[in-house]
Amino acid sequence: MKSFGIYSNPVKDKGFKNAIRIAGILEGKGIPYSVDLQMKEAFPEVPLTDDMRPDVMLILGGDGTVLSAARKYAPLGALLLGINLGRLGFLLETEMEQAEAAIERVLKGEYQVEKRIMLKAEVINAAGEKSSGSLALNDAVISRKRILRMIDLSVSINGVQADRFVADGVIVSTPTGSTGYSLSAGGPIVWPGLDVLLITPISPHRLSSKSMVISKNDELEIVWAHDDEGALLTLDGQDSVELMPGDRIRIGNADRSADFIRFDGWDFYGLLKEKLSEWNS
Repeated sequence: MKSFGIYSNPVKDKGFKNAIRIAGILEGKGIPYSVDLQMKEAFPEVPLTDDMRPDVMLILGGDGTVLSAARKYAPLGALLLGINLGRLGFLLETEMEQAEAAIERVLKGEYQVEKRIMLKAEVINAAGEKSSGSLALNDAVISRKRILRMIDLSVSINGVQADRFVADGVIVSTPTGSTGYSLSAGGPIVWPGLDVLLITPISPHRLSSKSMVISKNDELEIVWAHDDEGALLTLDGQDSVELMPGDRIRIGNADRSADFIRFDGWDFYGLLKEKLSEWNS
């Protein structure tokens, strides 16, 4: 029998009431489960996912919650199932009202696995030392520490300078992230199953600066013209790393994909149409 983990957004799930409902369903079916560390106080008797490494992570919240959970649990090989607690999202598979039926389908093997590529971002300092590498499912963004200031970035692909952006920043996005910040910055919408990465400047100074679509296997390196104002590398809009003078940022395909549980009827283009209609209303 598969083991399950529960990861819930404490803002959208006040007092973890929905997580407690999910736990009751799992207990009623005799399914072993664990909870994320942030939920420890609400589940003092339940093992933690850090110790149990569940087969399936039930993620309660919105797309942002899924992004956070994916960075932590996708590298461990867990299957991800998003349960919606808010507005319609691109990464969510089912509603809270259908959660028990969804768990039953997982137990019966009535699902498909959709693999989404992830980014790995490494920072190489002036001494040539690499960071351990950070993961992102949507995007990695390089920008100023201070808002309303432009940054000068040189972009190289496979060792050849491809462009130079004087802009508010640059977004390196997966296909999953193409409907996020990248889209707002003028990037294209890309089917999430493609093995590509997107490079999109944010409000560039030159009108000729446009998005680029490259292979996920290309070697991408970004260098910024250093000054005393500093810069940040931000992953999925949630985790930030301060960049230091002399740093180079290498961004590419991660070794591990994010594996999502999908049921029959999931349709990216239908969902896209709904989201675009929602944004236009």
